[in-house]
Amino acid sequence: MAEIKIDTIKMRDCGNRMMELSLSLNEDFKLLFDKLSNVSNHEIWTGEASIAFANRANAEKNQYFQFKDTIYKLGRHLVDDADDFEKEINSLRRD
Repeated sequence: MAEIKIDTIKMRDCGNRMMELSLSLNEDFKLLFDKLSNVSNHEIWTGEASIAFANRANAEKNQYFQFKDTIYKLGRHLVDDADDFEKEINSLRRD
């Protein structure tokens, strides 16, 4: 007979850490793209090249936030699966 071992505590912990990482990435990405879009306003880098760079970076902005959202969804999925496994295991137990 086949045996499956699932550690729902580790699954839930990993999922929660992924969601926390996603929230941290969200703040970091906001800060990054705010700075990139204002790079020429702060006289860090001026001229057409700085504007072109900022425009190119902003064009890719959605990809970064989609990546962050995907990490969050995967973490949420792990937590939900851990809950589902525990419910199923508990329903199969015979008292």
